[in-house]
Amino acid sequence: MEALPQALADINDAVSAIEKRLWLFDSDAMKGYAWRMYSQIFNLLGVIIRWYTQRSYQRLISSFNEHLPELIQDQVDEIQKSAQLIHQEAHLRSQADTRISRLYVEGIDKKVDRLILEIRERDQRNRSAERQDYERFWEMMNEIYKEKFREDAVLKDTLEEVWAKFRRGRTGFAVAEILEDQAREDPKQRKVQYLESGSLDSLSDVEEQSSTSQSALETAQPKPPEITRDFLLTLSADMEAYFDRNQVQIFDDDLTSSFYADSDIVSRIQSWATSTQSNVLYIAGMDCLPDDHSLSRIAAYYAYESRSAKIPVCSYFCQLSNEEPPAGRTRETIELTALAYSLLRQLIELLPSRPGNLTALDDLEIFSELEGTLVSFPKALELLDSLLSALDYPIIIFVIDGLDQLDDLTFGSTDKWLHELVEVLLRHGRDSSTGVKKMMFSTGGSSAPLFEALDASEILVVNAPQTRRGRRSIGEEPLVI
Repeated sequence: MEALPQALADINDAVSAIEKRLWLFDSDAMKGYAWRMYSQIFNLLGVIIRWYTQRSYQRLISSFNEHLPELIQDQVDEIQKSAQLIHQEAHLRSQADTRISRLYVEGIDKKVDRLILEIRERDQRNRSAERQDYERFWEMMNEIYKEKFREDAVLKDTLEEVWAKFRRGRTGFAVAEILEDQAREDPKQRKVQYLESGSLDSLSDVEEQSSTSQSALETAQPKPPEITRDFLLTLSADMEAYFDRNQVQIFDDDLTSSFYADSDIVSRIQSWATSTQSNVLYIAGMDCLPDDHSLSRIAAYYAYESRSAKIPVCSYFCQLSNEEPPAGRTRETIELTALAYSLLRQLIELLPSRPGNLTALDDLEIFSELEGTLVSFPKALELLDSLLSALDYPIIIFVIDGLDQLDDLTFGSTDKWLHELVEVLLRHGRDSSTGVKKMMFSTGGSSAPLFEALDASEILVVNAPQTRRGRRSIGEEPLVI
């Protein structure tokens, strides 16, 4: 009786995990695997019912020759293997669909390329016809000029005109060299020459002219702009075009009321929040396709309450766009850029009115180089690192949700720069020299860069939510900031 509830719970988890796969990929193979799994479930239930309907002395006698918990566990393992086969079949079919879509798009591109090539060939034929007419005209004009230059008078006048232009060019070049040599002379040397000649009035004139020219040069040089928060906000205004402000803070009616969460999550958040040092907390879910957003709501609630308590907060909730990405890009790279730019924009807003030394802002052209692609992503990371070092707050909180959605399993487009971004954030999230920085990451699935970079003490893995049909499980308690 102890093994039976655990077996039923494992069977329920296996069936729940394959429901969406069976709905997405409705094929004969998937149905065959599902029928096999359900037959194994019914077989297990038949064994349990037969055992339960036996008389007590029969169960006592049969218990010497059989071990029912091991039999139940073997059946549960077979059911989980069938569920794993369904997962593998769904994964293969998703890869096949992606491959078919790619081949279809490549076929369309080839048709378009063929059409453009035909248009280009037609244009080249038209241009070649026009060029032939021009070449015949050019040959005729050459013949006319050749006939004209055969006359001695015309040839003499032409040579004299060329020689006059050549002499004027040589004269101008010589004068320019003389003026450049005079400009390179040292002013002290010129003072000595004037003293030797005894012309003090000329010396005073020279000093007055040199001081006047120096003041004119100083006046002509533009003064560098003063680096203030308002000035940086103006320079970074174009970043707003690359991310959605609604993803900085998710507003929900439940956020303003009492919020309940799992007791393990509440205790870990409380220990993370009450620590006096910079630390990192990563709350990871178990499902790669979560239909419940409880972890996102917990992160949104914490960010909302922290802002209400007047604590500096930088937050972002990643969400892939449903629109088709441009050529050469993926939805994951677009959202990765949006995450970095949103953090940059929020950090600039949190700067003091006159920030201190920002090493990345020695060249203000860095803002114009951020064009929203991975080409300029190293510049964005450099600016993010400098801004994180320039924060002047006793405590600042970072809340980032949905980082697992940026893992591009198909093309691997975000592998390099997602690891670089996580490395920059974690380096500052563990450094308390410039104030306490607390970083919370939450994902419905698992994020490979976070699992690779974090220690086991910084990770909390939670199971699927236990809330069903509006009822809250016993293990939940109110989340208090």
